[in-house]
Amino acid sequence: MRKILFLLGAFSIFFLTFSKPVEAQYTVNIQVFDPLPEIDWAAFIYANNLEGMPRMMLVTIHPKGDLIKFQGRLQWQRNEGESFQNMLVFTTEPFIARDFYNDEIGNSEIRIESTDPNSDLISENVRLGRPSGNYRIIGSVLTPEGEVVATDSRDMVLTNPSQTIVILSPDQESLQDPLSVMASWSQVIGATSYKVIANVRKNKSESLEEALKSGTPYINKDVGNITVVNLRSLLDREWLAGNEIVLQVIAIVPGSGGNRELASNIVNFYLMSLQPETIEFISGAFEEVFLFFDDAVAYDFLNRLRNGTLRIKSIMGPDGSPLTNDEVVKFIEFLKNNPNGIINFRKL
Repeated sequence: MRKILFLLGAFSIFFLTFSKPVEAQYTVNIQVFDPLPEIDWAAFIYANNLEGMPRMMLVTIHPKGDLIKFQGRLQWQRNEGESFQNMLVFTTEPFIARDFYNDEIGNSEIRIESTDPNSDLISENVRLGRPSGNYRIIGSVLTPEGEVVATDSRDMVLTNPSQTIVILSPDQESLQDPLSVMASWSQVIGATSYKVIANVRKNKSESLEEALKSGTPYINKDVGNITVVNLRSLLDREWLAGNEIVLQVIAIVPGSGGNRELASNIVNFYLMSLQPETIEFISGAFEEVFLFFDDAVAYDFLNRLRNGTLRIKSIMGPDGSPLTNDEVVKFIEFLKNNPNGIINFRKL
């Protein structure tokens, strides 16, 4: 009797083990086309499909050919440290498993069964007028009965259409050492590279933009995804001491509709023809020399030199060429010993 019961028990275990159908092992992968263009959040409030969203991701599902559902969640994190919240949850009707783009949902055999938009969060994004905070997409494969069998998620980079790029250095109208001009600019979210353009401004009648576009620039190069560079390392030809240089940086932001170029402000700066220690010596010497003159122009020159609103970038000889450091030192020493050698002062 015990033997029969044991066999029945063994048969029962065998039946339970092998009579349950084996479910397919699903995988899902979400490929997001970062960075993304601006999204029309308002479309989610009124539509029962996803027509308001541009093509922004590819969903890859394995195995293919079975009847499944797909559920998507678009989430928003308002500020760092806060939790992600659902902006939109949608579930499709059953369809034969295949790879698809998001803009096929509702526009093919992949139909929407239900949507659950968070109107408050969407309205808040609409009021902001631009992507803000962090966004995440979560995709899940469901059985026809609604059981989740595979999930993947991706964080998304959304291009802010109102963002700007600003040159942080060199300062406008600053005096720079020709051997080392460090340029830096603000980072642009989603930018994959930056293009640096620099040219000489030969005439004050030219606008900064006209000078930037005239002739052949000193620099016109893509520097990759960096925000600090020594301009001298980018030169296509040697620039000259005493030049006035104009500079602009352009951020390259790729998107589903092609690359977008975001241009910075244009700054101008000067390449000094004198070494910093020589300029310091000149400034001190001029103070001594100008004290000999009871002249309004000389006083104004001296006052501006002291408060930093006047900068000496070079001293020219009779032929218009800049003096060397040694020549400048000798010239200043002569003036200190012979202040009467200065005939007059005049503003140009």
